[in-house]
Amino acid sequence: MFSKKVIISFLVFVGVVLIGTALIFWNRNRIGQDLSVEIRGPQQVFLGVPFDINISVVNKSRSVLQDSRLAVTLPEGAVFVGSPVQENTNLKDLGSIGSGGVLDESFTIMILKGENTIRQLSANLTYSPSTIGARFEKKATFDISIGQPALSLDLITPQKVLSGDNFEITVGYKNNSDIEFSNLKLRLQYPPSFTFESTTLKADEDNNVWNLGSLRPGSEKDFTINGNIIGPDNSFFEFRGFIESEFSGQTYTVSDNLATISILPSPFSLKISLNENEGFAVRPDDSLRYTISYVNNTDVTLRDVIVTAQLSGEMFDLPTIRTKGVFRSLDNTIIWNAATNPELALISANQSGSVDFSIRAKKQYPIRRLSDRNFTLKVSAQIESPTVPYFLAADKTIGLANISNKVSGDIDLQTIGLFRDAASGIINQGPFPPRANQSTQFSIHWIIKNFSTDVSDVKVRTFLAGDTNFLRVVRSNVDSVSIYNPRRQEITWDISHINATRGVLSEPVEAIFQIETRPSINMINREAPLMQETTIEAKDDFTGVTLTDKIRRVSSRLPDDPTVTGIEGAVIP
Repeated sequence: MFSKKVIISFLVFVGVVLIGTALIFWNRNRIGQDLSVEIRGPQQVFLGVPFDINISVVNKSRSVLQDSRLAVTLPEGAVFVGSPVQENTNLKDLGSIGSGGVLDESFTIMILKGENTIRQLSANLTYSPSTIGARFEKKATFDISIGQPALSLDLITPQKVLSGDNFEITVGYKNNSDIEFSNLKLRLQYPPSFTFESTTLKADEDNNVWNLGSLRPGSEKDFTINGNIIGPDNSFFEFRGFIESEFSGQTYTVSDNLATISILPSPFSLKISLNENEGFAVRPDDSLRYTISYVNNTDVTLRDVIVTAQLSGEMFDLPTIRTKGVFRSLDNTIIWNAATNPELALISANQSGSVDFSIRAKKQYPIRRLSDRNFTLKVSAQIESPTVPYFLAADKTIGLANISNKVSGDIDLQTIGLFRDAASGIINQGPFPPRANQSTQFSIHWIIKNFSTDVSDVKVRTFLAGDTNFLRVVRSNVDSVSIYNPRRQEITWDISHINATRGVLSEPVEAIFQIETRPSINMINREAPLMQETTIEAKDDFTGVTLTDKIRRVSSRLPDDPTVTGIEGAVIP
């Protein structure tokens, strides 16, 4: 009996749920049929011109639509005017829409991408009918046909150019729409290797930004830019242009374009090498041999060839130049021609050759100011002939090449041993001259000078002599001190970074520590060894090479102590 009641109750419950669900869906369909969301707007628009769309919501149902929200989603490349480009959804809270209520919402939109395509935007209304606790939605879509850009931008360049030859870029822009644009700004992006020479319209910023002002419907303007690119044969470079305009406080790119240029193989290929070592890091007093190699890549003979090489860099020791060419010290240029090198009178098709010169790097860095650092040596070479192959529209045939080599820095370590060191506030105990089997103390100064480059990971190392012990660190003028390992009798000093010219134009890096020796009787009448060789190693942050220095052993002879003579340093009984 009990089980029948349970079954009947369960069946009644299921029936109620099914009826309720059916009522919800019936009300949903009925309300959905009585609710309309309509999008109105232009059927075709220009790229870069704002336009309005209107969304009408009509509630013909008998229910109040509560907590209504309208979400408008734009297609890719569209933007709500006044909002950032990345925001493509606008959500509006409409509140309650009464029975028979009508709401109209307007949005200003602009299409920035998608020329000659059809894009779709959507509106999604979510709501809760007062008669049902559930939440429903109503969606509408609208297709927009996108035409040409309102502002067209053209970048006209030659398809192929010779490396280093000047060429023109014509920048043209036109208003294709029926509205006037104002506060227009043109921005160009050049390849890194592009050298700007001139323009017929003065730039407002950095030779690549122009404030164009206003442009009336149908108006078009243009100007030219002159420059050159140096690059490898058959390489490609892109020039990009963007026109920007401001709407409702936001700046948008309303037109863009690009042009591509490739580098023709040079009729005269030219290459410079230094000591037959690519990426050679020069050190002071290095002997430098530059070789300038050329190849006639044309099918004609090139006559009366001239090769020039201009040197720049303070570390060149110019009086040491040796070459068959003529050195012109007025502008540090070496010139080779048929008078110096007869083979330059005629260079046949596909023929190759070379000229060269040698020079030394200066022994000392020319450091006078804090800015005297990170020295480089540069050579710019050019080869030219008045003979012009038939396929070139030029006055002469030219080849260009450049080479730039960094000059590595130098780090200098000085080790000074003192017995009398009152200037440092140190009183060393014990007999001097040293006495066999008795302890005498000494102070050691490590002094580091760094020259033309920043260095990092500086490591100073030494070992104490057998009868010598480490006593204490006195001081250091950097944020690290020397460390002693008694098992190895090793003293180390690690410094993370030292600026260029430290010790040259400012006080050097210095550490002071105290040691003690007790010489044995076998050292009588001889100087007592205190420290073995000291080494320093550091990474040159400019060139990446490792800099090293090595300092002689330190003994009780103390050549750097002005109060001690060589005889006094010998051990006595």
